[in-house]
Amino acid sequence: MTTVLIIDDDDVFRATMRDALLEEGYVVEEASGGKAGLACCRAAPPDVVLTDIVMAEGEGIEMIRALSKIAPHLPIIAISGQGEYLRSAQKLGATQVLLKPFRRSRLLAVLSDAVAVEITPT
Repeated sequence: MTTVLIIDDDDVFRATMRDALLEEGYVVEEASGGKAGLACCRAAPPDVVLTDIVMAEGEGIEMIRALSKIAPHLPIIAISGQGEYLRSAQKLGATQVLLKPFRRSRLLAVLSDAVAVEITPT
């Protein structure tokens, strides 16, 4: 089973993503900010990370930088309502990006792509 860590400081948005992923059979861990997310990754590394970029408690860009150093092969999906943040996230190591707002089907497709890229033998 694929474990997904969702890092977002918006409780409702995080819960919506969590519920969608649980319905699809993913194992879901949650963190309300970058610092908590990084601690989760160190304690029990997930298979993929979904992280918001703009958060009050440790922003996503810093999260991507840190994860790229400690787990360089970990797929990271950056989420933001602002495209320029997503371009920066990709330059720093995000595997995929999602521009808010997005549909459930788009979330699942991007997540599936990120996981498939990681599992595909090279």
